[in-house]
Amino acid sequence: MYVEADVSDFMTDAIKRRERYDVIVLDPPALIKSRTALAAGTAMYRALNSQALKLVAPGGYLVSCSCSHLLGRTEHLQLLGEASVKAHRRVRITAQGGHSPDHPILPGHPETEYLTCFVVQVT
Repeated sequence: MYVEADVSDFMTDAIKRRERYDVIVLDPPALIKSRTALAAGTAMYRALNSQALKLVAPGGYLVSCSCSHLLGRTEHLQLLGEASVKAHRRVRITAQGGHSPDHPILPGHPETEYLTCFVVQVT
């Protein structure tokens, strides 16, 4: 399992080594800091989800979290769909959840109370 707020270096390294993971958790709300940064943030988040989907072993899971007040459920699902097409992977949403303000990945982050996560099984 891999959990990281800033995943760019991890993705680059894992792709080079062609490692596969049973679970990858993407939780980068810092990528989307404001409504004005939404377009750039979602483009980066879409790219990270696409890369992560390539690294998940068949039958494994991607947990994709977002700031739900900036990226709503519909937009997040669309982003995951686009990422799966780009990664040439089939996905199935198995669960949806949120975080409390004391979420351990980013404690005290101002966006934490708005985080929404999808658990995606990759085939």
